[in-house]
Amino acid sequence: MLVQWVLFSTFCIGAKSVSTVTLATPGAHAAGEELILDCDFEFEEQEASQLDLKWYFNGSPVPIYQWVPALDLGPQVIDPMFKDNLDLKYQAHSEKLKKHRALHIMNPDERFSGNYKCKVSSFVDEASAENEVIVYVPPSQVILNPLRKTDNEPTNISCHASGIFPLPKVSLVWTENSTILTSDDVEYQPNPVNPGLFDVSITVDIDPFDVVQQDMISCEITIPDTEFSVRVETEIFEKPESTQEPEVQLEIDVFSGSASGSEEEDLCESSGDADCGSGYPTDYEVVDENFSKVGVDRGMQEEADLIEPSSSPHICVNMVALLYSLSYILLLSI
Repeated sequence: MLVQWVLFSTFCIGAKSVSTVTLATPGAHAAGEELILDCDFEFEEQEASQLDLKWYFNGSPVPIYQWVPALDLGPQVIDPMFKDNLDLKYQAHSEKLKKHRALHIMNPDERFSGNYKCKVSSFVDEASAENEVIVYVPPSQVILNPLRKTDNEPTNISCHASGIFPLPKVSLVWTENSTILTSDDVEYQPNPVNPGLFDVSITVDIDPFDVVQQDMISCEITIPDTEFSVRVETEIFEKPESTQEPEVQLEIDVFSGSASGSEEEDLCESSGDADCGSGYPTDYEVVDENFSKVGVDRGMQEEADLIEPSSSPHICVNMVALLYSLSYILLLSI
């Protein structure tokens, strides 16, 4: 005789055996993540060849999934909505008569939220249990619209969230001269891209002269019976967008020659090379402002090198000779 069993629950009922459904606590599951619904059961040995397991969805009399262990045909998907998302190779248990008892739903979305019922029967008895599952979809976008600094008459602030499921709770909170105000007057409409999701918004009219620069605005969105919650905030006045064009940085390789009096120059001069002192690197061509190659008149350069100002010792000798000549002239005149 088939012993009564139960699907996932957090409590026991009488002598029923307890089964588990692997879901995100508290009974909710994020869209896009694999979902496993496990249906455990107990049975008498004489019922082994009679077992028939079926899964139902949202109260439909037609099962979405059926498995008869004794037939060795494997599980069958009956509902078209589940055909592309159910993994029929998944095994929940090593025992032959229990290995395909679970639903393994790949990439679920909001369509898979609802009531799931598992029923196990034999020729003499049957038992069933059911559980609610929420597959929630976080908002794809949350936009918070503050005031513009150019506003000088009553206008509005708002919070918009798009592509969310199920219907969320939304709260818009703002301050007026440090006084906290709030609104939860939410408007709902189907998402234009996916009508199974919702777009929600809150809009509040305020006078810009009632607020100051330090006031804030925030929007909090929660999905009931799930752990999902998001909060965004900003200053009550929007920050001005920068109109300055971004800087364009160019990388330029600059040739840097050695400084005058460097070790390289000293070595060059001591070498006796005729090119020393030319003022140009010997490995580079000299060009004019039009980037035409020009030559260096080494004769003029050498001549310039020969013309050097007299040093101070020469100046002292010439002055002494001049004074001697003047003294000799004076002596002759006497």
